[in-house]
Amino acid sequence: MFKNLKSKAKIHYFSFLNNMILFLGKQKIKLEKEENKNSLNLEDLTPFLSDNDNNEISETYLDSLKWGVLNDKVKNIAISGSFGTGKSTIINLFKYKNPQFKTIDVNLGKFEEKNKQTETDIETSIVQQILYFEKKGKLKESRFERITVKKYVLLKAIFLIIWIYSILYLFFDKIYNKLLIFDFKFINYNFHEFFIKTIFILISALIIKNVFNQITNLKLNKLSFNDAEFVPKADDISIINKHIDELLYFFEKTKTQIVFIEDIDRFEDAVDVFIKLRELNILINNSKDINEVVTFVYAVKDELFSKNNEKTKFFDLIIPIIPVIDYSNSNTQFLKKLRKDFIDSNILSENIIFNISPYINDMRTLVNIINEFKVYYKIKTLKTKLDAEKLFGFIILKNIYPIDFKALQNNSGIVYNIFNNKNELLKSEIELNKKEIKNLQIEIENSDNEKINDIQTLRKIYIFELMKLLPNAKQILQNEISFFDLIVNRQQKVDIRY
Repeated sequence: MFKNLKSKAKIHYFSFLNNMILFLGKQKIKLEKEENKNSLNLEDLTPFLSDNDNNEISETYLDSLKWGVLNDKVKNIAISGSFGTGKSTIINLFKYKNPQFKTIDVNLGKFEEKNKQTETDIETSIVQQILYFEKKGKLKESRFERITVKKYVLLKAIFLIIWIYSILYLFFDKIYNKLLIFDFKFINYNFHEFFIKTIFILISALIIKNVFNQITNLKLNKLSFNDAEFVPKADDISIINKHIDELLYFFEKTKTQIVFIEDIDRFEDAVDVFIKLRELNILINNSKDINEVVTFVYAVKDELFSKNNEKTKFFDLIIPIIPVIDYSNSNTQFLKKLRKDFIDSNILSENIIFNISPYINDMRTLVNIINEFKVYYKIKTLKTKLDAEKLFGFIILKNIYPIDFKALQNNSGIVYNIFNNKNELLKSEIELNKKEIKNLQIEIENSDNEKINDIQTLRKIYIFELMKLLPNAKQILQNEISFFDLIVNRQQKVDIRY
């Protein structure tokens, strides 16, 4: 028995040391975050508004969105704009400036065009992200089980021992007397028995409640954590409709007011999913069990709905987002971010910025190009000098045409062939130019040797010179002769003075 106690003491001791190490590690990470150095001035690629962005513009978006959220008539809001215009930035800024709203985010990333997601896959991801957003303790009646960290194991074990002790005391006197470790004669008998019965009833009630919850949770058909697949009982029932009771229960318990939905419009079946989400929103707001007005805010691209009136019928409010960056102004962003460290110090020229900027129309791509250039330049110039503009060009290629860049590294691809066959390409281009020059020279010679073969052509030349002198004239007043008559009528003679 002493050995067992010693072994358990060691286990608890090492567990305590492990927890202390984890605690100190977290404190170290906090300190490192506060002193986090960014010597290269790198920028993250998460949605943001730069320091010099016009606050009035962002406030216009935020005020419009807040008005829509507070308007009880508005339940479905679209933040509309093309890719990279800053829709996510506005959403993040709204959440930051309006912490009084309880919100939830639903994001669906699509990076592989080959892996086409079905409508069921999209709905599955939406339901999962909503139902697994809140802690299990908040959704005690939910049938969806999840992996949870077991807490208070030692305390539960003590209660279990006390419960077993109470059973032995109340129902098995002989066994109880044999296992009796402590003598409770000094305690009043009536109080002792009352205490034991109370403990037995309370713990039994808790056990029965937990068993009942476990049985209730078995109603869920199937949940596969490997492929995140919900299987409905009937094939013709959508995932959202199948779990509508769980979704309503979620909004009832969590008091969520706003659901931000992003990236669904990147999928082929997006419109059908949007229709189901709108129906879900109607059910939520019509439910008498849910007291909060729930607003769905969708970040969508302008071309989501192809027909003229579809978009205005679906959404109650549409907030358009004007792009922060496009082909016409990306050079301004490049110059602003590179001027201090590279342009003013003549490492990069403004010419290369103006040459490449028409190919960049996305802020994340622009920021990533600058980040990668800074890292490459820092590493490559540690021991040797290099042409910064050539390096910058390669970083542009790496970001815009990554497949060609990879092929270039393997001495293959279109870019490699251009450089490798430069002399042949130049020779070919020179020969083409020579032929073009020769053809033009022949045309000039033919023009110089050209003779007027008839009187009508001569008249045309004469009239053309006359029209150059009198560009606004339409006819000759003497006998009302038009310029056309002078060309076609060989007998027509007019004395013209001007």
